[in-house]
Amino acid sequence: MASSSSKLFKQECEKHEEKKIFYCPDHEVTLCRLCIQENHWLCSGLKPIIEVARHAKNSVDLLDVETGFEELGKTLEELKNNRIQNISEIKDDKKTIHTKIESLREQFDKHLNDIESSIFKDLDTYANCNLSEGHQLLSDLKEKEQSIEQTRTTINMIKQINDGLSDVQVFLVTKEFRTKLHELEKWSSAICQLDASKVTSLQLKINPNIEKMFSELRSYVQLQVYRESCQINVRAWEQKRAQVNVPTIIYIKSRNIDNIQLKLERRFLLTKDTHRGCIIVPDGRMVFALCFGNQLSVYKEDGTISTNIKVGKCPNDLAVINNNTVAVSCRDSKSINIVNIDEEIVKQSIDVGEACHGLSYHKSKLYVLIKNKGICEFDLDGCLNRTIPKDVPDSNDYLSIYSDKFVYTSNECAWNCNITCCDLSGKQIWSSPFADSGIAVDQFGNYFAAHYWSNTLKIISKDGKREKDILSKRDGISRPEGLYFDKSNNTLLVTCERGMAALYRVI
Repeated sequence: MASSSSKLFKQECEKHEEKKIFYCPDHEVTLCRLCIQENHWLCSGLKPIIEVARHAKNSVDLLDVETGFEELGKTLEELKNNRIQNISEIKDDKKTIHTKIESLREQFDKHLNDIESSIFKDLDTYANCNLSEGHQLLSDLKEKEQSIEQTRTTINMIKQINDGLSDVQVFLVTKEFRTKLHELEKWSSAICQLDASKVTSLQLKINPNIEKMFSELRSYVQLQVYRESCQINVRAWEQKRAQVNVPTIIYIKSRNIDNIQLKLERRFLLTKDTHRGCIIVPDGRMVFALCFGNQLSVYKEDGTISTNIKVGKCPNDLAVINNNTVAVSCRDSKSINIVNIDEEIVKQSIDVGEACHGLSYHKSKLYVLIKNKGICEFDLDGCLNRTIPKDVPDSNDYLSIYSDKFVYTSNECAWNCNITCCDLSGKQIWSSPFADSGIAVDQFGNYFAAHYWSNTLKIISKDGKREKDILSKRDGISRPEGLYFDKSNNTLLVTCERGMAALYRVI
């Protein structure tokens, strides 16, 4: 412990073994003379350690760092509890899936038993019918055999007494026998034409596609693993300020929209198409919905394209599920596609029944605006949990969720467009014509909202009572569509319909 403590108070540079004499606020490190010459000669604001350290014993910085470790310990404890809970949930999921598979097996067994019973019933019917015909024909043949035998016996008798009969008598009896012979021959010929005389066999015809069905049956049931981004926020407690002037930490719960400005980070051109929604996944990649191309375009952080992924017809709005999985509402396909952007495939398609537009993901649930229905809540398995009735037209609408409120836009035409806020039960809180296209909400509940027809980007106060233009056509905004606010980096992604996108720093 003593050795460890003495190492903390060492004032010599470990690399150059010279005394540390300067502090670099840009990199938050202490430096010796050679450190400055090697790596920090371009850094601004270098200060002598003796100046920065003045009044350090009376500074609250050590207390602040101690608080940081305390908070980090709580965070790790929360993360540990979260993992314990998740392990329990995985075990429960395993049991649930096991039960579902057993239920599915029971359904298969019942269906196969029903098929077997139906086939055996048909087999009995066909066999009995043909056996009955065969037995009846055998009975008829026996009768005819007896008749023929009797006739032959009679002919033998006539032959024995032939000398005692006249020619006329023999002629008449011969004619009678010949007539009877013709009748029997005619009967025999007719019998041979009957189905009962045909060689009958019972055969089981099996459709060759059944083998294909068995081989494909496994693909009908798939196990999938969904990963959601960790919601635990690990706060950075390292101080980016000199100890001589440590400000008091203030937790801001609201922010006046008059003080919010945007600083352009970069602007880039997208693939030629009509663009709608946009998002930023946690690793910094940007995803855009190409309406007429029926695809998603994935871009790297530097604005260069990475890949295109085919999805359903007319993709409109996007939502982030985790680092490599996004959801997209496909208006003309009437579905929500779950897309893995690493594997570049649609992993799941959720049929919603009608044209769908605005989309948001919140607390493991998908919320989507559906024409003639309202706001519908789905889980990731595609099950509809509830519907919040709202008047949703067939237009390019967008949806966002903040705290316990929905906010959505309607863009039916230039003179009939608005932005509406309602609670989770659908009760309207406020509505105004301030915006009609993409929406994004910041960490304070203020709304960035696009006004397609006026080529402006607005910011609207949390209560919906105040608004101001924050970008306009002179800033390069033309027919704005998708918006996405990245809370982790305090940046706003803006997409315009014809393929211009820009990333802004919110200041």
